[in-house]
Amino acid sequence: MSDHRNTKGRVWEALTGGRANQFHTHDTARPPAGRIDTDSHQAEPPQTKSTSAVSRRYSLDSPEVEALVVHCADPRFQTAFREFVTDELGIHNYVPIVIGGGVHAFGVQSLLPKNFKVLWEQIKFAVTQRNVRQIIIINHEDCLWYERMKGYHPSIQSILKSKSDLKTAADIILHDFSGIHVRMFWAAIESGQVYFTEIAPTS
Repeated sequence: MSDHRNTKGRVWEALTGGRANQFHTHDTARPPAGRIDTDSHQAEPPQTKSTSAVSRRYSLDSPEVEALVVHCADPRFQTAFREFVTDELGIHNYVPIVIGGGVHAFGVQSLLPKNFKVLWEQIKFAVTQRNVRQIIIINHEDCLWYERMKGYHPSIQSILKSKSDLKTAADIILHDFSGIHVRMFWAAIESGQVYFTEIAPTS
């Protein structure tokens, strides 16, 4: 019997190359169940910055506004629009409506009634809820929205259509609201810079 056991031992040692102790099922170096092996080489999950921490607070502006300003969402013009309204017109607290094409929807009411309704509802809300008495509307040169939508007005150049829509918008606003002052501006590009020209109202 002892020879049989010794033979098994020799076979096992031959198979393991003398490293049988590494395959021992009762390895005392193994961490107990439920315990974290601190020597493990597994990568730890990346640390993420907590979003609950407040690093900075921002002040609220006054709800009393001086005007409503409607202009295009073209990112090239945003700084020019903002500086023109605040620096040249002297309007510092206003309701901005920023939408592709500016007042384009006023010129395609019958063709794109949903577009017109969305813009018109925004304007009506500002006038009635914010007691707005001055509305500034601005369209601009090289408007990608007007170029994209020119299929709705193929017989007129985009620039002429854009300026015409300013007057259409002003007429509709003045017709529906009394005591509102509307000013129209055209933003043009020259040598990589933007300048503004006021458009006279329809007599």
